[in-house]
Amino acid sequence: MDVVLRLIDRVPRGFDRTIRVTYAERLVFEGYVTTGDNLFARDPAKQRPTKPIVSHFFQFRQGGTKYFFRLDDADRGLSFEPGRRYRVWFDPELTRCWVPGGGEAKVGLDDPDEEDDGG
Repeated sequence: MDVVLRLIDRVPRGFDRTIRVTYAERLVFEGYVTTGDNLFARDPAKQRPTKPIVSHFFQFRQGGTKYFFRLDDADRGLSFEPGRRYRVWFDPELTRCWVPGGGEAKVGLDDPDEEDDGG
């Protein structure tokens, strides 16, 4: 089955492990992380930055360990549905991943003390 999925998704070499990852709608906006633009504004419409999306943030658990990756948007207009599960391809060491239609991203260990946002 993986062979058929690899052909459909056109997966690059080195990504041979597939995991279904739930998207929790965490977006990273340009300038948002460093400046906190309007983060504490009273008007909810002003709390969300008007700057472009830089990346989409995913979290997941595998073997009791929590991981994350940021998928760069780079003005490509990628869109993901909150709560939907997406098939993501990983290398054997779980250090890099590849998302069909989204490209490649680096995988990191997530802080186990943070609130669980899905996956």
